[in-house]
Amino acid sequence: MKERSNRNTALVLIFAGLYLLFGNLIGFLTVAALILIWFGANRVRIGEKNKGYLLIVIGIIILISNHVMFVVGLVLIAFGYFYMRSDKQKFDEPFMQKQNIVQSIKWKKNQWTLKNMMIRSIVGEIQMDVSNALIEEKETKIILQGIVGDIDIIVPEHIGVTIESTVIIGEIGLNWEKEAGIMNKYIWTSPNYASSDVKIHFVISYLIGDIDIRII
Repeated sequence: MKERSNRNTALVLIFAGLYLLFGNLIGFLTVAALILIWFGANRVRIGEKNKGYLLIVIGIIILISNHVMFVVGLVLIAFGYFYMRSDKQKFDEPFMQKQNIVQSIKWKKNQWTLKNMMIRSIVGEIQMDVSNALIEEKETKIILQGIVGDIDIIVPEHIGVTIESTVIIGEIGLNWEKEAGIMNKYIWTSPNYASSDVKIHFVISYLIGDIDIRII
C-alpha cells in the first residue's frame, strides 16, 4: 500500500513538473487531456477496461475541442502512414478492395468467400469466422486498416496463421492473451504455419482499436 502511495506521489510530481515546463506552451487543457489518456491506457492495461476507455475518450474529446486542426492533421498523418504501409503489401493474385468512411462487415453465420483483400475505413466493425468461409487459395493475405476499429476474428486451429497487428491506443488479444495500452505491436505465427495446406496472413493497423483473434 505504501509503495502504491509513493508511486502515485511520484506521478503527481512528474506531471506537475511537466506542466510547469510545457504548460505555457501547449496549455492546461492539452496537458490535462494527455494525462487522462495516459491514465486511461494504464487502467486498460490492468484490466479496468470500462474506466480506462472512458478516460481515453474524455481525453480525446478535450484534445479535439481545443486542437481541431492538430487532431485532423494527426488523423491524416496516421491514415497516410497506413496507406504507405499498404502500398508495400504485394498480392500475387487478384484481391478485393473495400474503402468506406464507416465499414460494418459480419461474416460469421453465413458462408462467405475467403480471398486476398484490403479493407480500409475511418470507423470499422469487422467480424470474421473462417470456419464458415469458402477458401479459394492455399495462402491468403487480409489487410485491415483504419482510424477506429473493433475487430473479431475466429480461425480454425488446422489453418496456419501469421498476425502482424499494430494499435496506437487500445487492445490486442490472441485467445486468452491480452495486450493493452499505447503503441501496441503484436506479431505471431502459429506453430503449424509452414506445414499447413491453408495459410492466412493478417496485417491489421488501427489508430484506436480492439483486436480479438481466436484460434479454435
